[in-house]
Amino acid sequence: KCTHHARQPIAQPAPNRTQPLAIKASHELKTPMASLSSNLDALMANGGETVASQERWTGNMREDIDELADRACRLLDIVTGSGDA
Repeated sequence: KCTHHARQPIAQPAPNRTQPLAIKASHELKTPMASLSSNLDALMANGGETVASQERWTGNMREDIDELADRACRLLDIVTGSGDA
């Protein structure tokens, strides 16, 4: 994912667009990060359990990581103007 951005510099948005973009980016990333934190807390609270028995939490964390990656790519598309976002 997002490999089309790997070697491209990130364009700087116009100054009057910077604050709304930063606010949107922050909001878009906070939800999956909060979920990751909660799932990590659940894993740590059950430290004596096996990895297999914690699949509920690890599965949720994988989904959150994938969602963060997707949102980061979409935000890069917005900034660089290379997507339909």
